[in-house]
Amino acid sequence: MVLNEAQLKEIKLEISAMNNIVNNYINCEDKINELESKLKNVKDEYSKLTEEEKIIDAVMDVVYNQEKKLSISKQKEDEMDSILSEISSLKNDCSKVKTSIIFKMKEFPFPINIDDVKYQGSDALFSYYDELRLNENMFKIMINIIEQDYPLSINDVIFYDDKVVVKNKHDRKLAIEKIVDSVRNYRLYVDNISKSYERIDGMLERVSQSTNYEGIILSLYKYKTLSADKIGAILNIDRRKAYDSCYNLTRDNWSPSPIKKINGSNYGITITGKILVERLFEKYPKKYKNFIEDIEVSNNGYS
Repeated sequence: MVLNEAQLKEIKLEISAMNNIVNNYINCEDKINELESKLKNVKDEYSKLTEEEKIIDAVMDVVYNQEKKLSISKQKEDEMDSILSEISSLKNDCSKVKTSIIFKMKEFPFPINIDDVKYQGSDALFSYYDELRLNENMFKIMINIIEQDYPLSINDVIFYDDKVVVKNKHDRKLAIEKIVDSVRNYRLYVDNISKSYERIDGMLERVSQSTNYEGIILSLYKYKTLSADKIGAILNIDRRKAYDSCYNLTRDNWSPSPIKKINGSNYGITITGKILVERLFEKYPKKYKNFIEDIEVSNNGYS
């Protein structure tokens, strides 16, 4: 036995603490989903108001100069504004919880029992300690937050919630070495993401000093994938300037970079870029109010 009872107990407490934080994240996401569904319903109701009602509202408001506090459309508009405000607040809360999860993931233990190994074909299979099996939903959300697929696969080592599979290693010692290397790479990856939070305000300052960086990052946040030509068209800037700005945002001196090159000529936003945009929303909510609302509407399919 590699771990003693005290160590097993400590790891169990760490897993329990992570599970509690992830549950908070799930609850926050559930509330956001409920509000987005409610917003869609109100938006649908608003869109079904008769043209006559809209005309009367306009006449009362403009021609008669009477506040339309009691009009149906005004009530729906106020309700939509209230829901959008609540969604924005919850997303800020959710972002803070996500930050906690990422920082905790840097040192989160994998409770692998290296004495319990079985072989399946050419693969080595390790189980976790019986009392330390990970909650599947918790582990999936942790992996999803760092934008990896479940099960987590690193250099031919596949991490499930209840076992670890080492591909093509029919030797216990070599398989364990492979696990150690994979976990080390995983921790470096998560640490790199956490640096985004530590350096975020410096990144914001660099973005604010450029005439193009902010627009590029926001465009990729909204549209996911764009070419430099398309970004130039959206921002109404010269194609070459758009390309040069995109290239600069991918360079190592950003460490980590907010955007990345994908599919040849296209660019996409990284986790760092998403963190950067969320920080912009949090720091300047009024400035980005219309952009946030547009994102909400587009994501819910009723733009």
